[in-house]
Amino acid sequence: MGDAYVNSVCTKYQKTLQKYNVYKQKLVTTATNLQSISFNVNAYEKNGFGLVWMTPDARIGVYSQKPQKLRLLYDFMVDVKEQMEKDLLSKDKSFRNFGCHFCLFVSAENQAHTTPRASEVLNETGTDVKTTELVGYIQMDDQQYYWLLPDENHRQTWFNDFKRHDFIVTT
Repeated sequence: MGDAYVNSVCTKYQKTLQKYNVYKQKLVTTATNLQSISFNVNAYEKNGFGLVWMTPDARIGVYSQKPQKLRLLYDFMVDVKEQMEKDLLSKDKSFRNFGCHFCLFVSAENQAHTTPRASEVLNETGTDVKTTELVGYIQMDDQQYYWLLPDENHRQTWFNDFKRHDFIVTT
């Protein structure tokens, strides 16, 4: 690879980082005006899978109580997305076509089953961060995520982490 290519990649990355910082600043300035929507991740537990609030990224993590087939994880995540969209749409019309994407963790050694990865999540009270093994996550818009966090503790802890973290979604 030549210097021109490396310089091009560095320049593109810097521009992307600048765009992200503008985007992030917009959320920082508008977040205090957002009203929380009552959303309970525990209501979506099913077939050995459950949901947790990740930090500092705008992701709802998926955990599994035991190794499971990837198809079961995929089916769980599709069901969660459909139910979330239905539940949220009944509370606020802006959730029509709820924009998010799924990430399922896989490994070359065990392609048919879930593959846990250590991730940072908010504890049950939202006052601290802990490490939990997750098998996937639901990525969403930062503003929607902030909106969904269940209470002020969760919102403040996540928001403080978010402000300190430079994270660019590249998928």
